[in-house]
Amino acid sequence: MSLQAVFEWFTQGAIILLAALMVIQWARWRDRVSLDICLVFGSLAALLVLERSFRLAEIQAPWMRPLGVSVLLAHPYLLLRVVLHFRPVSRAFFRAATIGLLISLLVTWVSEWPFESPILVVFSILYFIWLLFYVAFAFRKGATSAGGVTHWRMKHAALGAMLLAVVFVIAVVIAFLPEFGDAIAALIPVAALGAALNYYFAFAPPSVLRRLWQSAALYEFLAERALSVESPSQTELLNRLCLFVAPTVGATGASAALWDAERQRLIVAVSRWGYLEPGRSVPDGRLLDAWRTNRAMLVKDYEWVLPGGAPGSVYAVPIPCEVSARGLLFVVLAKAALFVGDDLSLLQVCCNETAVQLDNAVMRERQQTLIDDLGDRSEQLAAVNKELEAFSYSVSHDLRAPLRHIAGFTELLQRSPGPDLDATRTRYLRVIAESAVKMGELIDALLVFSRMGRAEMLHTSVDLNTVVRQAQRETMQADPARPVSWVIEPLPTVPGDPGMLQLAFTNLLSNALKYSPEESPVILAVDPAGPGSVRFSVIDQGVGIAPDELERVFELFYRTQEGARTAEGSGLGLSVTQEMVGAMGGDVTAASQLGTGSTFSITLPVGAS
Repeated sequence: MSLQAVFEWFTQGAIILLAALMVIQWARWRDRVSLDICLVFGSLAALLVLERSFRLAEIQAPWMRPLGVSVLLAHPYLLLRVVLHFRPVSRAFFRAATIGLLISLLVTWVSEWPFESPILVVFSILYFIWLLFYVAFAFRKGATSAGGVTHWRMKHAALGAMLLAVVFVIAVVIAFLPEFGDAIAALIPVAALGAALNYYFAFAPPSVLRRLWQSAALYEFLAERALSVESPSQTELLNRLCLFVAPTVGATGASAALWDAERQRLIVAVSRWGYLEPGRSVPDGRLLDAWRTNRAMLVKDYEWVLPGGAPGSVYAVPIPCEVSARGLLFVVLAKAALFVGDDLSLLQVCCNETAVQLDNAVMRERQQTLIDDLGDRSEQLAAVNKELEAFSYSVSHDLRAPLRHIAGFTELLQRSPGPDLDATRTRYLRVIAESAVKMGELIDALLVFSRMGRAEMLHTSVDLNTVVRQAQRETMQADPARPVSWVIEPLPTVPGDPGMLQLAFTNLLSNALKYSPEESPVILAVDPAGPGSVRFSVIDQGVGIAPDELERVFELFYRTQEGARTAEGSGLGLSVTQEMVGAMGGDVTAASQLGTGSTFSITLPVGAS
């Protein structure tokens, strides 16, 4: 088989395959665009199949040649019908093309005068070449005004029409100048194969090639976003989306709307389409079909696309945000679209990417709001801390001075009672003196508690054996002569603040000793409290705590009824202990029964400090 025959087989096979794919496409979409494209290549494929069948059957049909010429002459006219779907063509031009086709067909089929005249033959040739070049120019303009997959498909369509015109020109040259036939005849199969392949890439490109073209457009979209060093707002992101997608699909404008939960309407946020102005709600009708179905679609023959209410088409694509308000993108076409599936696929990817960026923008705004609120609260906290410091100073100085006066003058009166100071008045003075001392102790305890929240906590490894021994010594200083039975297990090393831990154990051991009978044991036991923690329990055999009071023992200044009668105290020890242990990530609990004793447990984490 010669190389020319190989080219011929490949060319015819590409046209037949393309026609079959266009038939499938028309069966799927059932629209005028698919039908016109199907006619372009279906007529060529039907002619090739018929001609090949007659040749194999050795049938000689005199009408086969004029039929083939007619199909070839109709090719640019059918392509012009395809152009009408995406580019305006004046009625006068289309009428002239129709008349030219009819004259050319008459020249082909009628062999009588005046249609057999050389002038009409030349007219038919020029008509064919002129219309093919116009179609190629129209596809080229469409490729220039579009991007992404549409750009490349129209570019190949323009190149296919140009190569077919070249084939026809070469055939004409050979017919009128046979002396050049041998030199240029070899170019015909090459140009014909090139035209067929370009048509294939234009109207039925393989999915791999589609993804490659789409990836190039998406790379441009993402690269533009990556070059932005600032964090764009929602309006800037939507404006960027409209600016990108409009030229990418050869549109005349674009708008983006976001859902307004308060008004329960889609409100236009950004618009480059005069019909939808920013701040306006999207009107009910076909434009909202994509919103109601949550599916991207092409709204054909929509009114108000162009100024004056001229109809056109609108792509409506949802913007599926998760955090921010969901939206809808409108892309406006002056006419229709040739490659709806590719355009919708690209628009959906761009909308999905924009949705992620919109969610990020909302999250950044919320984060900034939280940071601002945190700054305001920090300032408020600093102001409160200053007030607390002023309060502490006032308590330390302003309240202590009158207390000292009360205690001092009461002591003077007790030392020099005079003749009129009887036993009752002496008791009154003693109560005043004791109350002054008690109030001083309460002030000291309150100051300790107020400093707890402002003290800086150390984070180190603490040997609890040393801490508890010191807590024992401080506990026994209140009553050194009292006999005590201590039962203390070996203690581990834990992470925490040694000063806080010592004060916590001092408070618990002091309470256990205070509310226990003499010589009754005070037990400090250790047991695991679960993974990563340890529990220390101070157990006494004292008076115990009533169930209705057990939940309140950690309240500020609260003292149990039994404890208030039998022992002194400020009611702050357990509150301070709970505050300190909580600051170290631990917990304090209490369990008790009246008459049998109490158990206070400290649970601490034992992870690395």
